[in-house]
Amino acid sequence: MLEWVVSSLAVHAFGVGTVVLAVAVSVPQYLHLRRGGTAAGVSLPAVLNSAISFFAWTAYALYITDGWLIASSAVGLPFAAITVYAAWKAGAARERMWLPAVWSGVLLGTGMLDLITGRHAAELVVGASIGWFVIPAIVKAWTSRDVSGIAAGSWWVQALEGGLFLGYGLAGDVYASVVYGVVAMAGSGAVLGRLALGYRPLRVPRHRADTPRIVPQRHVRSRTGPVRLTAPG
Repeated sequence: MLEWVVSSLAVHAFGVGTVVLAVAVSVPQYLHLRRGGTAAGVSLPAVLNSAISFFAWTAYALYITDGWLIASSAVGLPFAAITVYAAWKAGAARERMWLPAVWSGVLLGTGMLDLITGRHAAELVVGASIGWFVIPAIVKAWTSRDVSGIAAGSWWVQALEGGLFLGYGLAGDVYASVVYGVVAMAGSGAVLGRLALGYRPLRVPRHRADTPRIVPQRHVRSRTGPVRLTAPG
């Protein structure tokens, strides 16, 4: 009896945390984009994938009738959507815009496969959905010299949310939540590691012995026009 009470309290405690952080994870990035007016280092496909994933989690939570997951996904979805709009207005990078289309196709295909075959592949796919957000964000952050458009607060909250989802999944035996937590924490750590490095100036390669040397030139004037002479050595 005591074990059931402890387990139930843990589920509800982690559940409340996931609902709160579902909103908090998007708010810092949205405010950063609105106030700063720059989207340097921000990937539009990443934030769009985040909104799609929130929608997928809502559908999954409704399917398994998990109240806390329904609440966290449904509450976080509007804030993820307005973050997409803010990133688009601020001129976020639009490379790899095919990723959201592929991610939507994977979700629809896996859902239909589960309905036809009765398998549970969608549980793993939805759990790993955070990867479609963090992977483009990691690539964009580590390939950008300027990452001033990325809100560190969002990634700290994302890491904390990952820990709560991991705890909720272990307490409530929700496999998708466990996968989500592991991927979210690992991805957040990668982005925060890049932010810790700060602005990286463009490196100019040093002169090497095999690099062609620019030969100085001078001009003299003759009757037929200017003649360019190359200075020796």
